[in-house]
Amino acid sequence: LCIASRVGARRPLHVGAAQRLILAHAPDEVQQALFAGGLPSRASRTITSIRTLREDLALARRRGWASGHSEGAEGVGAGAAVVTDGAGQVPGVLVTVFIHGGKSSEQRREIMQRTIEAAGRLSAALGSRQAG
Repeated sequence: LCIASRVGARRPLHVGAAQRLILAHAPDEVQQALFAGGLPSRASRTITSIRTLREDLALARRRGWASGHSEGAEGVGAGAAVVTDGAGQVPGVLVTVFIHGGKSSEQRREIMQRTIEAAGRLSAALGSRQAG
């Protein structure tokens, strides 16, 4: 299995951990526009229910991170964590992409934890008081 991304490739905001985390911090009008357009499936675990997506976005916003697998491509997993700045804004997210198959739940937790920690270090470098 190979993971490849093209520079400039686009993916809907409901497909993937990083995209959902960005969407969770987007203005309401951005979320409403996405909901109005429907949620097409890209792989077996793509969220296609608006209700489920709303619940996932609320959870991701509270936690500051999101994870998933087989949403945009079968067998590909990802963990993403918010990066905050000195003003408490979310200028971006840090994402780790990995082959999901063969990873134990412990390994997946370790990937997520290290992603959160790295996002905390980036946030601290940007002057965030919420880092770590």
